[in-house]
Amino acid sequence: MPDFTVLIPTHNHEDTLRYSVASVQWQTRQDFELFIVGDGVGDRTREVVAELIAHDNRIRFFDRPKGQRNGERARHEALQQASGRFVCYQSDDDLWMPEHLETMAGLLEHHDLAHTMQIEVTPDGSVQTSIFDAATDPLAIRKMEHREAGFGLCTGGHRLDAYRKLPDGWMPAPSHMASDLHFWLQFLYQPWCRYISHKWPEVLHLSSVSRRELDGLQRVDEIARWWSNVQTAQQRAAIVRRSMTPLMEQATRSQPANTAALTTAINGLTQQLSQPPDHLPALHPYAMGEVIRFGTTATMLRYAHVGLLDPEPWGCWTGATSAQIVLPLATPIKGRAVLRLEAVFLMHPPLRAVSAFEIKVNGQTVLHVHESRPHAEYAIDIPAALCANLQVMVLEFVPLMPVSPQELGLNTDTRVLGIGLMSLSINDDAAST
Repeated sequence: MPDFTVLIPTHNHEDTLRYSVASVQWQTRQDFELFIVGDGVGDRTREVVAELIAHDNRIRFFDRPKGQRNGERARHEALQQASGRFVCYQSDDDLWMPEHLETMAGLLEHHDLAHTMQIEVTPDGSVQTSIFDAATDPLAIRKMEHREAGFGLCTGGHRLDAYRKLPDGWMPAPSHMASDLHFWLQFLYQPWCRYISHKWPEVLHLSSVSRRELDGLQRVDEIARWWSNVQTAQQRAAIVRRSMTPLMEQATRSQPANTAALTTAINGLTQQLSQPPDHLPALHPYAMGEVIRFGTTATMLRYAHVGLLDPEPWGCWTGATSAQIVLPLATPIKGRAVLRLEAVFLMHPPLRAVSAFEIKVNGQTVLHVHESRPHAEYAIDIPAALCANLQVMVLEFVPLMPVSPQELGLNTDTRVLGIGLMSLSINDDAAST
């Protein structure tokens, strides 16, 4: 039985639908069923969906006549046949980053309603993102009711058992309200609803509202170009940086009251926020030479990060997939820089004498190592082309041979672990010479 039911409502966007479906099919989590719910679609859409089903037996088509508003009741009917523990939504003209379902699985394990940030793609090709958190904004409900703020359909998801506790579920929204916001509010109105906002963008939103002047061929051409633009990790990282950098800059130059709200949200990016702490410290621009330590008493949480496991006294493990740390720089780097890293690795010579990992800076690999020591320190040159004059640096740690202590016969710990981070610092080489 799949963990996920992914539901895509469609209204005759047949050729853009191909790309939206493709962005579901390339997810790192493949345990899903995919429901395409047609709201009065035409024959061309039926042909496209039939082709998709022929190549993927996880897809089902719910072909319904045009319903009230956006055919919300057809979505409700489809969910009566859902098998997944978690339900996520994609639009028929938007794109997911490949880790979206992986993120949602971690969030919905302990929450009833969750969403990520989204990257708004304008028709001229610029990108931007913003933060919304109904748990920290006392006016969030009112803003959603008046269409002033909220989160989009393709960013959100919920537990199926939570959906079945709602009084109504999917139903036509009042004329003054957006369908998706009306739906999410049904959860937020419930006193039992456990909600979380994940502070990292994983969705490209190509709004149909700002594209009313584009014809069908232009819409298909645009989404095809963006699909090409997200095919590699480096391309995706670049798009995220472009969208996040203005937000980081705004946080550091805003008035204190605004800064607190923005930076609390930015620091909520970490996966560990399935159990939110009582307080998250304000955003802390990284100063060259500062040593970041990853143990339980460290201040690592003041930097946005994802993919790190719970800190331990000595430091912090990354998991089976890559981990990222986002450092807003107090001052731009003048030239090349040096990254100093202290790390540990799982070693058990009879079974595992070598570990392997990569470090990337702003999407580019700066170190690729097969390490035979259980503890190592590195001084890594970062070329000026990767860091000169940047205001945000993204460090990515990629384990190439993740393994669990149990597999190595070390203990009963079944967690799949990558790199053990103890400390790191960055020095501006140009400033120190």
